[in-house]
Amino acid sequence: MKLFKRLSIASLGGTTLSNGATVLLGVGAGVTLARSLGPAGRGELAAALLWPWVLSLFAEMGLGYAFCFFSAKYESRFDDLWTTALACGFGLGGIAILAGVVILPWVGRGWSPQEREAMRIALGSIPFVLLVGNLSYLFLGRQRVFDYNVLRFLASLCYLLITVGIAALGHAGVKAFATGYVASQACGFVIAVYMIRRRFRPRFRLTTDLLKPLFTYALKGQLSSLSAQANLRLDQTVMSFLFSSRQLGQYVVAVAISGFLTPLFSALSIVLWPKVTHTSDPAAGALLSIRFVKVAVVISLPVIVIAFLGMPLILPMFFGPGYGEAVLPARILVGASMFQGLNALLGNSLRGIGQPAKPAWAEGVGMVVTCILLWFLLPLWGVPGAAVASFGAYGTVTLMELLFLVRAAGLDLRSLVRSPNLAAVRIPEAADLTK
Repeated sequence: MKLFKRLSIASLGGTTLSNGATVLLGVGAGVTLARSLGPAGRGELAAALLWPWVLSLFAEMGLGYAFCFFSAKYESRFDDLWTTALACGFGLGGIAILAGVVILPWVGRGWSPQEREAMRIALGSIPFVLLVGNLSYLFLGRQRVFDYNVLRFLASLCYLLITVGIAALGHAGVKAFATGYVASQACGFVIAVYMIRRRFRPRFRLTTDLLKPLFTYALKGQLSSLSAQANLRLDQTVMSFLFSSRQLGQYVVAVAISGFLTPLFSALSIVLWPKVTHTSDPAAGALLSIRFVKVAVVISLPVIVIAFLGMPLILPMFFGPGYGEAVLPARILVGASMFQGLNALLGNSLRGIGQPAKPAWAEGVGMVVTCILLWFLLPLWGVPGAAVASFGAYGTVTLMELLFLVRAAGLDLRSLVRSPNLAAVRIPEAADLTK
């Protein structure tokens, strides 16, 4: 109990509930899409939205992590960070849209005209995705966890309402849902601007002295971000070329339903990150993080077992009988979800103690593992092979990041195993760790 008081039970519990509600909203939108489009149409929409997402990932450049870190360290420079966040979102987003127009004929080779048009529409979401991400991390860096949670919840609610509205009006086509996705991201941006201006009353002030350290930190974390997201989506990207839309649709549903542990791990990583940043030294932050890793594992394991056993009933109940082929990969991904969640927790902990390059190394190795496993397993096992590849890659990243964090805490794996509660090791207190 004392451990959770370090992070504030209210913040952790509220974040968990908020993340749970956000995941449920996403599942609701996913169920609507799956039932409205069917496996083939769901795969077409996933492919159309995938490439704008890839472009936004490159355009983000790791700036979200940097805005969180610098808004925590330089509270007096919030006006500069707010203005820079807007400028980067619009500027880099515009460049990404132009890049998308250039690569569309190549990535859309063999697609139907409807799929290409849907992707062209979805490109408009890129600036809004970047802006919402940048602004939400400003909240997190200032330890406004409640505002961060509200913003994410409202953005997801907009997507669900727009998706359900499109389906209810009978316009359930791939292009219509792509348009709805862009509209939901634009709504999220408007909400983010309103919330920040209401909370902080920032002025527009663009200075250049923060740009170099901001981008230096961001680029160190960008490899981590790229690799982490590649580990999450590389399987779908490869499958969009090699497999039919129907098979891709089955896998997308398996991925969606396996993310039920996301609220727990997201809550821990969101609340823990700024607290780790404010600890007295890196060793103190690392030790605090390791304690929460162990708690998260203990909590998640029973839930994983129950979900694994119940998946043949749960998945068809929500997504429909047409997705029976998704049950096996969903079971595999349920196990992988624990490693995926731990990676978010461990990665944010390493960034919080000022070591953004360490998650980059781990995620980079994980991406290599993903490529190797996909190369061998996709031809051999098909859709379940992609799930096994994700399991192996996530587990590799977890092991590496845990080793980095253990070393930063001045421990070793043997002492970690021998002392389950780490009771013998005292965490040096920050000026106000529980603020």
